[in-house]
Amino acid sequence: MAVTETIYTDSRGWKYKVEGDRSCYRSFWYKPGYTKYPLIGNHNTGVVSQLPSRKTFADAQADLDTQAAKKGWQKIIEERDV
Repeated sequence: MAVTETIYTDSRGWKYKVEGDRSCYRSFWYKPGYTKYPLIGNHNTGVVSQLPSRKTFADAQADLDTQAAKKGWQKIIEERDV
């Protein structure tokens, strides 16, 4: 099954998207070439510290959408299999 994700990219090529599970959703950043969930000690991915954790995906996505608009990030739509 394919899922559509909203991802943003900045002028450095870093990508930003919402990740999480059923209890907590956060926005994460990924340096070019990295797309996996952050791991401890991995300096190529991380949490967008300016944005809070949210209980729903929609709330976290709204925070990221607002941040992206303020920063002028480019919106990318990607599909992935789950």
